[in-house]
Amino acid sequence: MDIIRWIFNQYAHENMGYKKISSMQIEKEVPTQKGGQWSASTIRAIIFNESYIGRRCWNKQDYQTSGKKWRDRSEWIITENAHPAIITEELFNLCQERAKTKQNGGGVTHHPFQLKPSSPFWLRSFFFCDKCGSKMLGHSTSTTRKYGGQRYYVCGGYMRKGKQFCEYTSWRKESIERIITSKLRTAVLRLTLDNQLEQATLSYHQETNKQMLSAISTLETEIEFLRKKTTDMQADINSGRAKPFYKDLLEEMKSELQAKETEHTEALRGYKPMVLDAGALQLIQHELKKLIELLDDEMPSVEQLNIMVSKYVQKLIVQRETKTVHLTFHIVHDGNTLYEKSIAADWDVSSRL
Repeated sequence: MDIIRWIFNQYAHENMGYKKISSMQIEKEVPTQKGGQWSASTIRAIIFNESYIGRRCWNKQDYQTSGKKWRDRSEWIITENAHPAIITEELFNLCQERAKTKQNGGGVTHHPFQLKPSSPFWLRSFFFCDKCGSKMLGHSTSTTRKYGGQRYYVCGGYMRKGKQFCEYTSWRKESIERIITSKLRTAVLRLTLDNQLEQATLSYHQETNKQMLSAISTLETEIEFLRKKTTDMQADINSGRAKPFYKDLLEEMKSELQAKETEHTEALRGYKPMVLDAGALQLIQHELKKLIELLDDEMPSVEQLNIMVSKYVQKLIVQRETKTVHLTFHIVHDGNTLYEKSIAADWDVSSRL
């Protein structure tokens, strides 16, 4: 944190450029966060990183189309006060103004460009065919028909390779999106009530680590038993009450105790207890509430909806024989899965709601 503040102050108040700041860090033998060497591009990325003022930004880049990747800022999903700030907003803004005046230009936020229309199919990132596993693609029928065009999600494997690869299947866009909105909203809303999020993540952690926790508990019981037996047996030997075979048996039990203690140490090393502070819980709850707002919006930004829902939905399939919708909902924080739940819905019932 001190290094980050120093970098911003050098850039804003000492009129140092990216290259000069990186050179000074290299001279002082200060490693980057990942242990690498500083460069001008690293400093530049820090100067334009809004997370240092407590702001989180998603949907900044377009990975679906070729060419330019940076989206216009109006398309970004921005959460203010998402976490504690490291520097003041005044210092950050001063650095942005300085960047504009330099010949090498400012950050990407100063160079908006015209975007292509986004896809209206917001399930496209995680909706898969139940047979071949291909992504379901958005498809619109001709609008010249009597009742206008219809929109469907169609198996991408069939669209690209034909019926020899996968049989044709499609699901009405409005119906499947209505089902997912309803089921997802219910699941998310429950987690935002009282302390439900904390309880759910704790229960999930205990369930997924049940076997390991059981093994650790069993080892601890065995170790406690062996320690007591070896202590009692050593006392009998010292007092002269021991039977002739006690010494050999004691050595065997000590060897077994040592092996159990080593196994216990290794088991503890492999077990990662869940550590989720109040700040992280608050951030996750804030993001879940933002997701509910998007789901409740009558005319939400499709791109924002796709980005936000993709963060929490791992996989969606509809089994064509049973017409059952299967949705895998999960919460991931700092690369760790904190919670996961499978949600099912009957297509015929849910699509009529």
